[in-house]
Amino acid sequence: DHNVYNNEHLRELSGENLTWMFFDVGKDTRYKAFGWLGWAVIYKFFGLHAGVFHVANVLVHAMNVCLVFLMILRFLAIAAPREETPLFGPVARDLAIAGLAAALWALHPLRVEPVAWVTGFPYHLAMMFLLGALWFYLGIAHDRSAFGQSGYWLMLGCYLAAMMSYPMPIGGVAIFLALNVFPFSRVDLRNWRSVFSRETGRVLLELTPLVLISIAMLAVAVYGAHVRVGIHAEPPDLEAFPLPDRIMQAAYVWCYYLWKPLLPLGLSPVYQTFAEFNPMDAKFLLSAIALAGVSWYIWQKRLTRPALAAFWIAHLGVLVPVLGVNIQGHVASDRYSIIHGLLLSLAVAYVLALLSRRGNTDRLLTMVSAAALVCAILSWQQCHAWLNNRTFFQRQLDTLPDGGAKAAAHFRMGNELRRSNDFLGAANHYERAEKVYPGIRIPELPFQHGEVLYALGRFHEAIPQYEAALNLRTDAPEVWYGLAQAWLALGQLDPAAQVCEQALGLHPTFGEFHRDLAQIRQAQGRMEEARAHANAALRLSGQ
Repeated sequence: DHNVYNNEHLRELSGENLTWMFFDVGKDTRYKAFGWLGWAVIYKFFGLHAGVFHVANVLVHAMNVCLVFLMILRFLAIAAPREETPLFGPVARDLAIAGLAAALWALHPLRVEPVAWVTGFPYHLAMMFLLGALWFYLGIAHDRSAFGQSGYWLMLGCYLAAMMSYPMPIGGVAIFLALNVFPFSRVDLRNWRSVFSRETGRVLLELTPLVLISIAMLAVAVYGAHVRVGIHAEPPDLEAFPLPDRIMQAAYVWCYYLWKPLLPLGLSPVYQTFAEFNPMDAKFLLSAIALAGVSWYIWQKRLTRPALAAFWIAHLGVLVPVLGVNIQGHVASDRYSIIHGLLLSLAVAYVLALLSRRGNTDRLLTMVSAAALVCAILSWQQCHAWLNNRTFFQRQLDTLPDGGAKAAAHFRMGNELRRSNDFLGAANHYERAEKVYPGIRIPELPFQHGEVLYALGRFHEAIPQYEAALNLRTDAPEVWYGLAQAWLALGQLDPAAQVCEQALGLHPTFGEFHRDLAQIRQAQGRMEEARAHANAALRLSGQ
């Protein structure tokens, strides 16, 4: 893993490494200084102990669950003030509702990926600081200037820390704006002219520092994507990925994160929705129509249902960073729902608080408790997919349609079986990779396929695999060597010698080719050439 396991910058908390963490985006285009720092601290005290990194994820997630609970409590105190009812006391009601809403967020199957995946750590850090920022903002008195209150500056500090952990909250400004629509009722949505009202101006002034922080982090992300590409592909231009296609993709993602939390089935570590993107497919057209229709309806109801309008503003804004409008073949991953899931929990809590006034509290709480239990069961099942490499790749094979992503999963499963000397199983997965996505261009695939076929003694079948690997890359001496060995195993000296000579033209310092040529020429009775290659092999080996 380029983030942790193979990252030398985490091995020591030196000045050079700290400078890299805070000022370099070459390793990964996403700025995550506090994420790097957190991993470095874990490594300093525990080394590369995988279990400790996983425990860190669980601990920060548990802390976030507590913060979600506290934030919902504070939100309900403003949005749905406590009222005594004969069936349910106000304090107990809020505690129960906030607890269940937080449990839905914590136990939802979409939370499994960022918790189980070590690389999800920066997501949890960013979420933790964002929750802190929201909690402080909800505590600000809005009948006077926010700039004179310590809570505002604590909110600003938390938001900056969230962005320095991982830029996922770039769209988080929309949540703060939505809170001013409801429950604070400070933003007037009667018409576009109301944007210029005095109170709305105060809100925009308060949120300006958040916008500037988000713009700065967006600039860093754009710089990293276009200038310091790192491990990621350079974003496509408008000719390769036209604007209408980007809009249709965004519309689908906006809808996807609404219905997928309600139907969290068929979850996978990777999806292939946009691998072969056709914006005229029914699912994309229906998403665009639904998005436009719902947006129009909510705009019409904005005055009578401000809570719904606030939710929609937050929904649209929070998902902006994960729309993938600059990524061709975007993957709408489970982990991208970590912030959006908070909005759904807040909505559930608010609806429960309103309905509890009608005296159906016990039934409602039972229903939500059942939903949380279902989420827990589904999450437990989803955890199995992240148990080890084999279960991880098997889940992808079970859920993905034929295509590039499934072919890559077959390839990786084959590698896993090859490492455990299950050459027959590995060969089967390599063959399936080529069948589910003909023409796949993973340079290592034909080479590894050739290696396991060679290990199985199927030399005739190994040769075309090595040749296919050479068509993809000629700069790998191990591929030339494997091809030569396959010819030698069949007793075909002339083709083997030809391969070795071609390879030496590209890799003159690879002594194994000289060694094999020495043996071949000796077997052919060409002793002078055999001695010359043997001496060259000895010279290159340092003997």
